[in-house]
Amino acid sequence: MGFVLGVVAALLVIFLLTYITLKKPVFGRILIALSLVLVLTSTFLYFQKDKRVEKQQKLISVDEIVISDVKFDYAYGSFYKLAGTITNQSTRYRLQSVNLKLSFYQCADDNSQWQDCVLKNEISDTVKTRLAAEQSTSFESYLLLEQEDYSSLRLKLDIISGIAR
Repeated sequence: MGFVLGVVAALLVIFLLTYITLKKPVFGRILIALSLVLVLTSTFLYFQKDKRVEKQQKLISVDEIVISDVKFDYAYGSFYKLAGTITNQSTRYRLQSVNLKLSFYQCADDNSQWQDCVLKNEISDTVKTRLAAEQSTSFESYLLLEQEDYSSLRLKLDIISGIAR
């Protein structure tokens, strides 16, 4: 519906510019030039990189985000449930979301070092939370994993970044 309204508005503007150009050619040419400048400027501004997102990622450092009590279990179908507790140790900012990297390793036994294990899969996940400064909360995230039985693999969880306000 928005696309149709945009097309109708664009056709209306083109019709008005054509009508004005036919009635008053000099004024119409000025309006056409002004319209093109506005379209080019708005297109340029639309495709600029938003610096606010980068700033939000730098408000809380990775060291101020703690994830504990992590449980990774089969849920249903091809979905697995990742659950745990997130703690925002920042004294100032609210944590909006946390970007995680989950690495799944096949190891000979549970006591082996990570260097002795074979990496089977890596995925990214974003946990959305509205966590105030110096607060904790539990979280759940469901991941679609289709390749193999992940219950026999070891999970290594890395925090990539946190987005704050």
